[in-house]
Amino acid sequence: MRPEVAVHPLERPPFLINEPAASELMAVVNLGGSYGIYRAPWGRGLVELGGQVGMDTRFRMKLPQKDMFSADWMVAGAVSTAQGPWTVRARAIHRSSHMGDQFLQATERLGEPAHRIQLGNDGFDLYGARGLGPVRLYAGGEWIAYSETDVEVLAPGEADRWQGQAGFDADWQAWRRSPQWSVVGGLDWQSAQRTGWRPSFAAEAGVQFRHGDRSARLVLRGFDGASEVFQFFRTNEKFVGLELVVAP
Repeated sequence: MRPEVAVHPLERPPFLINEPAASELMAVVNLGGSYGIYRAPWGRGLVELGGQVGMDTRFRMKLPQKDMFSADWMVAGAVSTAQGPWTVRARAIHRSSHMGDQFLQATERLGEPAHRIQLGNDGFDLYGARGLGPVRLYAGGEWIAYSETDVEVLAPGEADRWQGQAGFDADWQAWRRSPQWSVVGGLDWQSAQRTGWRPSFAAEAGVQFRHGDRSARLVLRGFDGASEVFQFFRTNEKFVGLELVVAP
């Protein structure tokens, strides 16, 4: 047992965790999706009103009890339109973050409990995308109208007010005799004011199978940047993982 040395010193005081601390094997469970409520012709395309909900939970798989590490939630109302190769989406979005009870209890038993950061915000984002054959380029940003994030954990002189994202993804039908199969991939950049605009990068590549409106995708994904676990947003994180995404 030893202090978790990877935690950013301004994020929270050091705490003890059960081994291993230098590296982890984690399972990530993500549930959610987009739900259309109303769709109608508009201009040369369509406009849709709908909602989105998502939950991202991590479990520490090297431990016998498989501690739940974190749970991040998102819910949003969205309006989007598709006009030829262009798509635009605007959302009103709420986020909240919670440290896993089992992880908190494990650190308490070791005498140096992890401090849960108060995190949550409400904001509005706007994204645009342009299709270029099998490639889609996208970019956008978010204005956070209300934030519950503890001020003392923000980057010095910064606020939890703005964040941006840009990148591209691709869906290439590489096998003409099997059009239901395709090669997929992408590269994503994100940065937020709360971390002093420190960039985060993610890349993925794999295959996708489609059957009507249903699909399944298996990709290898790499990440380097501010942790995707919202409770540890000041801490650097690097990982490579195998990701299965099913849209039933």
